[in-house]
Amino acid sequence: MVKKILLNRLATFCAVAILSGLLLTIYPFYPLYVTIILALVLGAVSLEFPNIGLILAILLMVLGAMYQDALAGLTVLIVFFLALALILDWLDLACVAASWILAFLTPVPALAIAPTLFAGIHKSREDALKVGVVSGFSVFLLSWTRGIMQAGLMLAPTAASYVAKAIPDPWSFTAFIPNIDAFSTTALTGYYTPLAASLGDFRVYVLIATWAIAGYLTAFLASRMKGNQYFASSIVGVLPATILSFVFAQTPILGLVAALVVAVLIPPAYKFLEPVIVEKLKQVRKLAAIMFTDIVGYTAITQENERLALQILEAQKEVLRPIFQKHGGLEIKMIGDAFLVEFTNALDAVECGVEIQRTLKEQKLAGRDTKLHIGIHVGDVVHREGDVFGDAVNIAARIEPLAGPGEVCISRQVYDQIWNKVNYDMISLGPKELKNVQYPTEVYRISP
Repeated sequence: MVKKILLNRLATFCAVAILSGLLLTIYPFYPLYVTIILALVLGAVSLEFPNIGLILAILLMVLGAMYQDALAGLTVLIVFFLALALILDWLDLACVAASWILAFLTPVPALAIAPTLFAGIHKSREDALKVGVVSGFSVFLLSWTRGIMQAGLMLAPTAASYVAKAIPDPWSFTAFIPNIDAFSTTALTGYYTPLAASLGDFRVYVLIATWAIAGYLTAFLASRMKGNQYFASSIVGVLPATILSFVFAQTPILGLVAALVVAVLIPPAYKFLEPVIVEKLKQVRKLAAIMFTDIVGYTAITQENERLALQILEAQKEVLRPIFQKHGGLEIKMIGDAFLVEFTNALDAVECGVEIQRTLKEQKLAGRDTKLHIGIHVGDVVHREGDVFGDAVNIAARIEPLAGPGEVCISRQVYDQIWNKVNYDMISLGPKELKNVQYPTEVYRISP
């Protein structure tokens, strides 16, 4: 156990030190030995705080951009806060940072799509799509601040086309602090007018969209494939990006081949890094919608006809799992005949629950009319060792029995988020005292 912890810490240190060191060279002004020292320090910080090392490296990159050009630095700062606002965890942040590095510090910028494919294999469709959008758009803006024309899969040519400003001699910290006059209205207008013109080019959006599609497709296919079949998910995921890049951006054949090769290499890379990622994600707190489902009268069915009960259980899996996936639900586990499913938002959870009840109203399981109770609540959850814990889970479990056969019951927290987004009749059942829940919870009933 101790050996495993040490290996995970060493892997984290190495990953952040390498990413930080490379990030510090995107807008270089540090002497080489200073960059190495900073990267090692940031790697050491990451032993306890994985996010902090990367965030500090990105902020130092902003400082370097400010030295190159005050308004370029302002743009990089905007990109940083935009990425930070959309990034939810350290792995997302590392993927986006790795995209920047591969775009600007390798001779084949097309390799920069690799982190998006990596995110697709590990994450949900929504998260992988988000990583693709943030990576693609932020790299476009970063390349624009460096005066690089749009080209290739990554919207940026080789790093050799960019020449950094020399280190100040004599060295002075004030050299890195921009003059306030640099941010005048005239300067801002003159600087960002070309950006507005660049944003008018539809090819930018086509190429960024292919990044989002790459992440989404990879995640979608990976959720249905295991082991060596991950190869197919990453290759299929990158194909639209390579084809459209060739058509719209005249990406060199070398870049397209590199993107396909990296798609083949991503699955074994993921297999190697998966233990470290899983260790880091053993306990992650986030906001989620939790659904519990339960078959009405399943215990009685089991006592009456055990064989039929098992057939109903298998039929339930075949019917419900595609509906969970359709609405972005993550199946956490089955507890007997009950499903525990997590969603990223309340609306998806409710629409999934309603579709399940409508489907079972029209479709029999193992030749028998089967009804479910469904309960949904939204709140903080903690992920640990493949399971999910927290008040949201407990409350959803307590709400589920309040739903009648074929009904969905939701908490007031869920109702507040969806009341103006759906056309279902939602009837308040009033505040309910739930077991082991400190305060009464107002519950609403949906009858599809």
